Amino acid sequence: MALLSDNVTGSYPTAEYQLALYPHQDLFDQILFTKEEFCGKYNLPFYRTKPQITLVRFKAWEMAEPKIMSLLKGICSSFPPLKIDIRDYGSFPSHSIFLKIQTQEPIKQIQVSLRALKRLTKVPDQQPHFLNEPFIALAFKIPSAVYDKAWPEYEHKPFSGHFIADSISITKKKENGLGYRLLQKLPFLSQQTASIQAGLF
Repeated sequence: MALLSDNVTGSYPTAEYQLALYPHQDLFDQILFTKEEFCGKYNLPFYRTKPQITLVRFKAWEMAEPKIMSLLKGICSSFPPLKIDIRDYGSFPSHSIFLKIQTQEPIKQIQVSLRALKRLTKVPDQQPHFLNEPFIALAFKIPSAVYDKAWPEYEHKPFSGHFIADSISITKKKENGLGYRLLQKLPFLSQQTASIQAGLF
């Protein structure tokens, strides 16, 4: 039986969901400091957005949430913790500068599994949005004049860090809500965990 008819109208509430990986607290604070430093240097407003690697954003009917969470638990249980390497800066000309993720392939493997969400997110004209290149945003929607000044410096500026991603954080923004709130953290529980962890460092 279908979860919801394709003819469902706006009478049912929807919510926006975001799945992301978060660094440990020390690295989290280091990236926040780097963001604040950048904004101060180029006289930009500083938004205390959380440093994260976004895996997917999607909109869904709230009544589908239990089935979505069940699916996500199953997916997370099939993956071991990941070592995430962050190195140097990248950009999307001419509006965004970000921290580059070196360990792309394990993240993309998780994203492939998360594409199963499509069968449960049937809000009309709202397909899940997967980021093709995982990254951690430093600054976005930068005025082009500021970007042209900042990127020649940050293109060659070093940055390095790493962390163990042992769970996916699911955040939720209710219809007409003001911001995302943590809904649940789902751990990676694969039986490969012990051997993977042993080789991480």
